[in-house]
Amino acid sequence: MTAPAKRDPGLGEQLDAAVQEPGTVEVGGGAVRARVDVTEAGPVGVEVERIRVEGPKGDVAERAERVARGVSIAGEPLEPVEVAPELGGAILRTPAERMRGGRFHEAEVGEDAIEVRRHEVGPDGERRPAPIRLTREQLGQVVDDLARAFRDPLDADPRAAWG
Repeated sequence: MTAPAKRDPGLGEQLDAAVQEPGTVEVGGGAVRARVDVTEAGPVGVEVERIRVEGPKGDVAERAERVARGVSIAGEPLEPVEVAPELGGAILRTPAERMRGGRFHEAEVGEDAIEVRRHEVGPDGERRPAPIRLTREQLGQVVDDLARAFRDPLDADPRAAWG
């Protein structure tokens, strides 16, 4: 039996190894990089303020569609709210029916970056930042899925690579 081929670790694996304590963690090399602002780091889970993945410039509408089709955060899908290529950006959010406790994820998609944050709506109706709480495995998956938005063709099924 042949041993499996060695492969370079994905951004998610690199991130898991790099997250040891709170602070900004940057991983990647080549065309796609990730930067995560970690507020708490444990052996199983993390709490982050922001997840940012940067890569080559591309079409905002196509990239937003890739994110909508291939990224969910802690089981919450993201759907386009505003796609404005002429303004250089798009916004995707957790659908209202999937919000829990007034909390939702929001992704800002640009020509060369995707940034994810979480918000909560207070009793006064105001939006406030909220931590993104994930297992290390979930964080790695989110980062890898966001990175795919820079690499995969739009007609590819992003879930096919999820194994």
